Amino acid sequence: MYLIKNSKTILSALALSASIVLTGCQNDGLGSSSNVDSRLTQGQQAKFFSESGRSSCGMGALGGALLGGLIGALSGDSEDAVAGAAIGAVAGCGVLMGANYYLEDQRAKYSNKEQRINATINDVKNDTAQVQAVTNSAKIVLAQNKQTLNNLQKQLNNNTIQRTQAKQQLAQVDGNIKYLYDKLSKMKQKETVWRDVAKQERQSGANVQKLNAQIAQLNKQINLLENQVREVSKQRTAIRLG
Repeated sequence: MYLIKNSKTILSALALSASIVLTGCQNDGLGSSSNVDSRLTQGQQAKFFSESGRSSCGMGALGGALLGGLIGALSGDSEDAVAGAAIGAVAGCGVLMGANYYLEDQRAKYSNKEQRINATINDVKNDTAQVQAVTNSAKIVLAQNKQTLNNLQKQLNNNTIQRTQAKQQLAQVDGNIKYLYDKLSKMKQKETVWRDVAKQERQSGANVQKLNAQIAQLNKQINLLENQVREVSKQRTAIRLG
């Protein structure tokens, strides 16, 4: 009877871990919104970091949920097992998405430090290209948003626009700004991971000069996008409907 009960709790842990892998780890903040311009949410740049992050998160969540669920199952309490699975899954997801997991994976692939660093440089280059793609799309969208805000301010000053119409136009701009700030947050998180990777590689004796230079290029591209978003955000903040 005890074995049957434990089997059920373990199955519950497995089911929960699968659920988290399929749902929670896919929630990367890139969900569509009616208030976000489709040019920002379509194409490869809309998947920035989501694929690799989801894969790492999934493996970590599964392992963490199994471990947490099994520990809880040993107590004979199904609630402990399910709770343990949930805690383990979330913790596992976070652990595997950081620099340590990346380094372990790279070291398993490349025993030669130079090859490993070159592979990392290529990964950072890919991220830089993704940021540039987002920046290019954002530049077009934000330029139109600036024009919208200019026209809206004039209409408000002349009292030639209804409040509901103004709110609709502002909602579109607000949606784009929020989406891009969310993107920037993810970009900065990834940049932090790369800096941590470079730091650990340097401590291991690897030459990271070229890697640091590529990370600097990534940082430059992120700052360029952030400046564009801030400019429109500042203009938007100045408009008040009263």
